[in-house]
Amino acid sequence: MPFIRILLSDYRTTIVRLLVFVLLSTCCIASVGAATFCATTSAELQAALDTAETNGEADEVRVLTGTYTAPAGGFSYNAIGSSGPDQSIEISGGWSGTIGGCGQVLEENAALTVLSGDLSNRVMSVLLPSDADATVRLLSFVSGNTSGQFAGGGLNVQGTNPYNGVITIERNIFLNNEAENGGGLNVFYTGSTAANTLIVNNLFAGNHARDNAGALDLEIEQAPSLSPARGSMLPAVSVTNNTIVDNSLPPIILPPPDLVGGMRIDGTVSNKWVVNNNIWANQATDLFIGNGSGLRLWNNNIQSRAGDAPTSEQNNISAEPEYLDCGLLCVARTPAVSSPLMDAGAFPQTGHPWFLSDTDLRGLTRVRDEGIEIGAYENNTLLFSDRFESAL
Repeated sequence: MPFIRILLSDYRTTIVRLLVFVLLSTCCIASVGAATFCATTSAELQAALDTAETNGEADEVRVLTGTYTAPAGGFSYNAIGSSGPDQSIEISGGWSGTIGGCGQVLEENAALTVLSGDLSNRVMSVLLPSDADATVRLLSFVSGNTSGQFAGGGLNVQGTNPYNGVITIERNIFLNNEAENGGGLNVFYTGSTAANTLIVNNLFAGNHARDNAGALDLEIEQAPSLSPARGSMLPAVSVTNNTIVDNSLPPIILPPPDLVGGMRIDGTVSNKWVVNNNIWANQATDLFIGNGSGLRLWNNNIQSRAGDAPTSEQNNISAEPEYLDCGLLCVARTPAVSSPLMDAGAFPQTGHPWFLSDTDLRGLTRVRDEGIEIGAYENNTLLFSDRFESAL
């Protein structure tokens, strides 16, 4: 009997230790040189960002599927001035798991994790020290609104001068945000030879700027004393496979061409890539190029554009898109089989500083045949070679 009691006691101790470990793991999973946080409420999300600002580590903040209302001033990560070997940050949505944990992403769909500014606050701001990377993916930035002269109603990302890191904004939705400039997204920094920004596979729809750049505003400067290393494509900014539609400005009779409801891209950075984007039905000008030096404009569908001529342009079209009907409240812009967007995109080549996501914005396979669609959505309907739907 004493021996049995000892075994039972050891068993209970082991179970308790396991439970404690599981409960702790759902809050913060620490590893060497990095920390992983799981946010299940708005307060937990901001608390994770606060901790990540100052812990001197590369951090990952996972956000459980659901809707999160931003606090006053918006969700904020400001690591400028923080010390530590690595202040890089990854913020991602779509997570699920047991006991409130963030153990897995069952469906890579940005619509499942919504960050809302509730029409009164910017949704999120990310301010980076010189050597930090930032990745933001699988989130919906909805109903953000900055007051005064501030930019980026949905998301504002800025880097310390000179910025040396990599910024990746991938597979997010920017919907119904407002700001002075860059209603959905604003990115600004002066970069070194190592800096790279990738805006990949996002939807910008229904955003508004009180001054300019209704959807997104990108100003990436290169430090005057710096130039890319020989054979390098960096520094660079790449805007690829995005859908930028139905964004707006205040109503103006005969607006000048530099007023853009869609995207404005500017700056002295040596390599700018605008590839595979559907930029259509935005108020005033759809695309404005402030500095065309080093810009490659390839395989886009653009209704109107103004500003500088790009260094290189090829395979761009200007054709009315055709989309699948997905319902009254659906914001997806999936090309119909008969759409000119079908199989009209380009593939990155060796040495190019941009990439294709494995999946589109809905989590469906991006590369499924010999071609890819322009924009953030891939049509995954099975087709015969003559482009008629299969019977499967």
